Amino acid sequence: DVLDVVLLGGVVLDVLDVGGVRLDVVNLVVGDELGGGVALLAHFLSFSFFNSGDYKFYYFPLYARGEPIRMLLAHAKADHENVSITMEEWPKYKPDMPNTQLPALEMADGSRIGQSNSILRLLGMKHGYYPTEPMKAYESDMLCDVYADVIGVMYKPLFAEGQGKLDIMEDIFTKVLPKFLTFLEPILAKGTKFLVGDSLSCADFWIGGLYTNYFNNKGVGYAPERFAELLEKYPNFKAYGERFASEMKEYLESRPVCPV
Repeated sequence: DVLDVVLLGGVVLDVLDVGGVRLDVVNLVVGDELGGGVALLAHFLSFSFFNSGDYKFYYFPLYARGEPIRMLLAHAKADHENVSITMEEWPKYKPDMPNTQLPALEMADGSRIGQSNSILRLLGMKHGYYPTEPMKAYESDMLCDVYADVIGVMYKPLFAEGQGKLDIMEDIFTKVLPKFLTFLEPILAKGTKFLVGDSLSCADFWIGGLYTNYFNNKGVGYAPERFAELLEKYPNFKAYGERFASEMKEYLESRPVCPV
């Protein structure tokens, strides 16, 4: 259940999540056009009462597109259940999932929502990982969008065979990853702890996950030596990945090992 005090014309300045109660610090601008356009600034608190638990997250026993959501829920210490669906079980679940796809998140009222980026953004807003400053929100969204092209190929070698598998791997290590990491290096050189500041954002669960799920995954399903070799060419990404892994240490030590 959500109870909002809606402030027209308000701009959210900060979000606090205390015991499942969201506190939005709002800057409200009240204009009087007839009186010469005098603007009065007032600060208010709007209270959005939401149950930060009671989630069920459905995905396959892989990292791939589901792990960023698992990591966010774990870091937020949200009360949730991870439901792992095997390929053998999938036909039974498929008709009841949004757009007959995974990942899917079931809410407290039993409704289910889909699309990994949309789920991550919703949870980010609820639990304080979605930036409230517009330009920072843009940066987080932009990084998630750019990374979508990367994650779309990263797990494909696991499901390919023969020359097709070799071709996909060659593309990953000579084109996809070098292009993305070259783009990322100057962003990571700006001196902030994480991608858009000193606290985690939605983008970190995707891109930090590239490090923990592939480069630093002892159980990675293909070419571990090529991940290790490539990592040494991108020192800023390596240092960032280590910071992200340290932040997620408790979760990473307890999660199952997956190949992708």
